[in-house]
Amino acid sequence: MMSFLPQSSPRPPRAVSRGWLPAVLLLMLGLSAPAQAQIYDRVTFDLTSESVLSLLGGTIVTPPDGSLTVGSLTLLLPSSAPGVPTPGAGVVLEGFTLAGNVSKNVAGQAFVSGPFAADQVDPVSGSLSPGLTEVDFTGQSLSAQLDVNLGCVGAGCSLLGFPVSETGVSVFELGVLSAFDLDQAGSARVEGLVDLDLGGVLGTFGLVGIESSRVFVPEPGTALLVGAGLALLARRARARG
Repeated sequence: MMSFLPQSSPRPPRAVSRGWLPAVLLLMLGLSAPAQAQIYDRVTFDLTSESVLSLLGGTIVTPPDGSLTVGSLTLLLPSSAPGVPTPGAGVVLEGFTLAGNVSKNVAGQAFVSGPFAADQVDPVSGSLSPGLTEVDFTGQSLSAQLDVNLGCVGAGCSLLGFPVSETGVSVFELGVLSAFDLDQAGSARVEGLVDLDLGGVLGTFGLVGIESSRVFVPEPGTALLVGAGLALLARRARARG
């Protein structure tokens, strides 16, 4: 017997709801990023007690004339895998932070004291040596946000150029700045000498740092896209629930 019941037609595929579309697009863009996208090792150095601030040709040397309370430096190394840096351009000095205080009685004629702090503002680029061991930033400029307030009491203050108050962004010459043994995770070190001019008071900061951490980080753009996509998906799911 033949059936005359109407046959159901195939259901057309459901379109993606417009509310989900931005999240889906972001996620697809992030996951489809090329495999060769740049990845990095972020290497952080802690400054050691060998690091010193020297002012007026060594008249004031901190420490022992005061102390360094904060000191660190961070590099981004292009890498092919965690702990495997890639030679060539692309190394970035992305973070230099310093803070401390000065306390010095200069020949009984001037008592200089007060805090100082510096935070790097713009990144500085360098190249990793073919042997994957060294990167050199010597001769480049470092811009930093300064907060220096060195007060002074005594008859000799004006002769020495104190008090000094500096707030704002200043640019310093990297007389020497090199990182070594970057191919040995946990054993890298950094050494440098930064030329200073604090309101006419000349000096240097000699830094010595040892590696304190090394973190593998994905290419920033890819991570951002994937993270944004997942966040939007989660928000949409909560809204529907």
